[in-house]
Amino acid sequence: MKKIVLIIGNGFDLDLGLKTRYIDFVNSKRYWPQGEQIQKNVYRKQGLLAFLNDKAKSDNWFDLERSLKEFATSTSEYLDFKYNRYNGKDESIQLFNELTRKLSLFIKKREKNDKLKNRSFASYVISKCMYFNKIYTFNYTDINHLAERLGYSTSCNVVHIHGSIKENSIILGVDGGSTLLPDYGFLRKTISKNYKSNYLNRDLKDADEVIFFGFSFSKIDFGYFSEFFNSLLEQEKRKTIIVITKDNDSIYDIKSRIEDEGISLSRLYEKTDFRCYAVSDKLDYDEVLQFK
Repeated sequence: MKKIVLIIGNGFDLDLGLKTRYIDFVNSKRYWPQGEQIQKNVYRKQGLLAFLNDKAKSDNWFDLERSLKEFATSTSEYLDFKYNRYNGKDESIQLFNELTRKLSLFIKKREKNDKLKNRSFASYVISKCMYFNKIYTFNYTDINHLAERLGYSTSCNVVHIHGSIKENSIILGVDGGSTLLPDYGFLRKTISKNYKSNYLNRDLKDADEVIFFGFSFSKIDFGYFSEFFNSLLEQEKRKTIIVITKDNDSIYDIKSRIEDEGISLSRLYEKTDFRCYAVSDKLDYDEVLQFK
C-alpha cells in the first residue's frame, strides 16, 4: 500500500466548521486581551497590544503571527515612537504570554462547542485517517477529539508541529529564520519550551503521496517544506502532491506563493503528479483521494 502523509492547516478546521481564524480570536471579547483598565469599560491599549489592534482593524485577513513578526522586525522609527517598542519590552513579554494562554482557551472553546459539518471534505478525511501513515498538523486542535465528536471510532496518528491544546503546549510566534530586533527573541517559536523535534522531512521523503489540506503556504510556514519542494524538482521517483483548499482564488494564491518561494510550477507539474482542488466545487471525495 502506498505511503500517504497528510499536512493540515487552519483551512481544514474552517472547512469542518470551527471558527478558529485569528480575527475570530480578536473579536472574542472574553479572550482577546483588553489592555489596562482605566475605569469601568474603558481600557488603555498601548505597545504591542495597540499595534495588533491597529493591524486587525486595517487588514482584511488578519494574521497574528505575521503581525508579531512585523512588530519585531521592522526598523521603522515611526513604530518605535508610536508603540514604544524598546521601552516596552517587559510589557510585550507579558502580553505575548497572555496572548498564548488566552488563544489556547479560545481554541479549546471552539473545539468543544462549535457545530461541526458532518458532510464536509474535512469530516470525510477524518473518517479515512487510518489510511494516512502520518498526519502533521499546524493547528492546535485535537483531531481525535473532533473524530469522536463526529461519531467516528478511529484513531489518527497525529504530530502537532506547533503544540496542542490537549497538552496545553501551543506555540505562538515567528519562524526561526527571522532577524528580530534586539530584545524580541522571545517571539521565536524554536525558543518555546514546548518546541519538539519531529520526522517531517524524513516522512515527506519516504511518502508516495503528500496531501496538503487547508494549508496556506504562507511565508512563515513554507520554510518547513522548502527543502522538500526543491527535492521534488530533482528526484526521479514521481510523487503525487495534492493541495485541497477553500476555492479557486485560494488555489491561485497558493500557486503564486509557491512560485514566489523559487519553486517552478512548470517543473513541479513535470516532475510530480501535482493537483489542486477547491472544496467550494462539487467534488467526488473518493475520486480526489484514492487510498488503494
